[in-house]
Amino acid sequence: MFMYFTDSNALFVWDQSQNMNRRTMKSILNNLIYMNVFSPFYKNDRNTDHHFFNNSNRIARIFYRINSNKKIFQNAIKKGISVSNLLRAQFPYLFSDAIEPPIVSIELTNNCNLKCPYCTNSLGLRKKGFMSDDVFNKIINDLVVMKPVRIQLVGNGESTLHPNFGDYVSRLAKTNNYLSLVTNGQWTNSNIAEHILNAPLDLVEISIDAGGKEKYEASRINGKFDTLLSNILYLKTQKNALKSKVLINIRVMLRPTQLNIFNQERKFWSKYSDKVMPQFITKINNTDYEENVFSPIQNKHGDFPKCSMPFKHIEIKYTGEVLMCYYTQYQIGMPGLVIGDVMDSTINELWNSRIMKSYRDAHRNRDKEKMTVCKGCPGT
Repeated sequence: MFMYFTDSNALFVWDQSQNMNRRTMKSILNNLIYMNVFSPFYKNDRNTDHHFFNNSNRIARIFYRINSNKKIFQNAIKKGISVSNLLRAQFPYLFSDAIEPPIVSIELTNNCNLKCPYCTNSLGLRKKGFMSDDVFNKIINDLVVMKPVRIQLVGNGESTLHPNFGDYVSRLAKTNNYLSLVTNGQWTNSNIAEHILNAPLDLVEISIDAGGKEKYEASRINGKFDTLLSNILYLKTQKNALKSKVLINIRVMLRPTQLNIFNQERKFWSKYSDKVMPQFITKINNTDYEENVFSPIQNKHGDFPKCSMPFKHIEIKYTGEVLMCYYTQYQIGMPGLVIGDVMDSTINELWNSRIMKSYRDAHRNRDKEKMTVCKGCPGT
């Protein structure tokens, strides 16, 4: 059995069949820990004013979410997702480029019912709107032909606010193996839970802020903690009643000063979900909010992340525009690095476009001159 440990500089292979004494193994693990392979945090910076975080450390992301990832991976495999597809999303550099996007991400709207201070939504950097039927129908036509493996409903807004949310998710669910949704859980429409379960979605990820009601409502401006609890409890109750296989995952948003409370957060939220995972609030480039958030380590060094995004993910905005990468919005300003529009090209044509291939090659070869937009980006 082989275990692979990677970071941006090296690939280590540990063959468990080899004879290694405890001293040798301890030395290897100490070196890996020293290089921050298992941790996204940089210990030498923990006592300074800045708390640095490496979002593109794949091994660390797996380890700090190991319990949730295990459950999600098992669920995905049962739904027909291949192991190679799941591994490609985590370690794309071990594979050749996919001929179709492993994950299609769709933003139904950039409207949101919250004003979280660490999010750019409330800054009004983009015109607010909802995806039109024309754009959605074109996406559906493309998806029917390409038969994508995974679709995510996410973006710079709250998908459940779209007036056609129920119809849209029902149609999307028929085009792929695995449909997921990221939501804030602040639903005022009582039918949202039914839409989720009836579509059905395969994974619902609900983002919450740690620290209980007072801390939650201070961060999730306009959000009500009691509404969140009521909605999640109703979703869980209906799921159990219908014997639905929808997986409910809670993402607990943590600030640097809250790292020691995750275990109690997990204990509390486990009553309302199938899994609970940590997520770390990180400063977004070209924004001013810095209160008790992590800073991308790439910012400190002006470095380039070893990013998985251009290998696994294509982002469709509510307007139909397609970005090379979600983060380019914050690297170069809105609307980001636009590579085309679904109304003019197919999703596969855009995925295999010259720009996408150029950035994938640049990341593989660490050719920084050909990926200047990525400098200082946290990556993923």
